[in-house]
Amino acid sequence: MNRIHMSALLLLFALVLSSLEGCKEAPKVMAPVGTKPRPKTRKANIPPEKKAPEPPDETFSSTPTPRDEVRYILGPNDKILIRIKDVPGLEQELVVSVDGKIMPKLLDPMQAEGKTIEQIMTDLEEAYEKGGLVRDASVSVGLKEGRQHYVFVAGSLPKAGKLTISGQPSLLEVLTLAGWTEDSPIRSITAVREGKYKTINLDELISGKKLSDNIILKSGDLIIAAKDFPITVTGAVNKPGKYNLDGATRRSVAWVIAKADGLGKGAVLDAVKIIGKDGTERLVDLNPILFGDANERIDFISPGETMYIPISKKIKIFILGMVNRPGQFSVDEGITVTQAIALADFERFGAVMSAATLITGYFDKREDGKTHPESITFDLAAVLEGKIDQNYQMDDGSVLYIPESTTSDVLDFLNRLLSPLSGMVGVAASAQDISESGEPK
Repeated sequence: MNRIHMSALLLLFALVLSSLEGCKEAPKVMAPVGTKPRPKTRKANIPPEKKAPEPPDETFSSTPTPRDEVRYILGPNDKILIRIKDVPGLEQELVVSVDGKIMPKLLDPMQAEGKTIEQIMTDLEEAYEKGGLVRDASVSVGLKEGRQHYVFVAGSLPKAGKLTISGQPSLLEVLTLAGWTEDSPIRSITAVREGKYKTINLDELISGKKLSDNIILKSGDLIIAAKDFPITVTGAVNKPGKYNLDGATRRSVAWVIAKADGLGKGAVLDAVKIIGKDGTERLVDLNPILFGDANERIDFISPGETMYIPISKKIKIFILGMVNRPGQFSVDEGITVTQAIALADFERFGAVMSAATLITGYFDKREDGKTHPESITFDLAAVLEGKIDQNYQMDDGSVLYIPESTTSDVLDFLNRLLSPLSGMVGVAASAQDISESGEPK
């Protein structure tokens, strides 16, 4: 009995041990030792702070923009459209009354005359919020129909005079209203506003080169549209005739000479006549204008005027550079460089006489239409002192140039100074042509 009881206890103990073995936890899998990976982050794309550009002069602005509209100053008979975000029931069209007021829905009469559309938007938002009618009101106001304004068109157009306009018409719209067409002889206009003026080339505008010149006109603007009367060039030029001013209101004498293909043989520059439309004459010495200091180079030809350049049988020479009286001189044949320098009152302080240059053939065009000048550099100081025998003779059109430096580029200097006289229009236009003083750009 005891043996049976002992066997049962051993069996029970074995069962308990086996059950304990099955309850043991599974071995833990350890993560590898190392740094914990960080989640990827995206850099914030913060643009660099930009300085606000300075506002441009908006006296004459071009096609209308939203900013133009919100700055529009309201007056009687203007019609505006009012919308309030998320409140369609308050959308309304209002007309500014003769006493300058509007009658918004649910509000008392409000002053509108003399205020901009932007100011009216602010007034409406404050009024609707203050009355508790709309919370966080977001109001937009647009110009539905502008009142009538007046602009003045002066000049040679079929319907020139006081013109009635509405809204914000462009320059071309008003010119068309005044009877201007692309075939009109009027190729430029001048707009005047608040004491400022702007000259506009209509050819550049209608060709699309300067669409920004299609300015928006305002009440009281003045448009001057005058015919582009040609100028006449006669006398000693290669192509005498009539020339338009290409949209400008006046041109420099150098531009005019270049247009006429340069000076002809025997041209006399110190006795040029400019004859006005009324027959009055003024005598002009072109030497200080063409060859003098920069502040002397101011003389213009206006529409309808005639420029006459006389012809002399004497030969013409030029003495330029560092001399006291630079310019053209009419002399007898056979003149020498020493006689020529005396005509120009000798050298100025700083002149390099040892590097004088004599240029011939500058005005003689060959079959290719170009000039092929030749030059020789010599010591004029030594010639004057009798040390060397290089007292060269000057021919018609010869140029004696006295530099202020031994490194001076003689031909470059002459090209800049004499190109208008040889008919180089492009150089003349850039170097000598002067635009109207005080014109806004």
